[in-house]
Amino acid sequence: MASEITLNTIADAIISAYNWLTNFLTQILQQTILKDNPSIAQDYGSAIAMLVSLTAVYILLVLVSAFKKILGIILALGWVLLIVALIMRTFSGTG
Repeated sequence: MASEITLNTIADAIISAYNWLTNFLTQILQQTILKDNPSIAQDYGSAIAMLVSLTAVYILLVLVSAFKKILGIILALGWVLLIVALIMRTFSGTG
């Protein structure tokens, strides 16, 4: 039950942010570039908002992918150093 409320709240927040972005871009287009034909600003505002959203998702995925690679290198290095330390401790004869 709580997870449904949380998911609904998150979905509502995302939809609200997307609608706000679309309206904001539409108003900017109506007041600037499409001053002569403000009726088509809604179409372009929606298209720009969609591209901005997809670009943000893409950037997040790239950052996560880069972080995943860095974390993999750190983990591999950590395991190698641990194994080398154990081997050195075993063969050095010190306890």
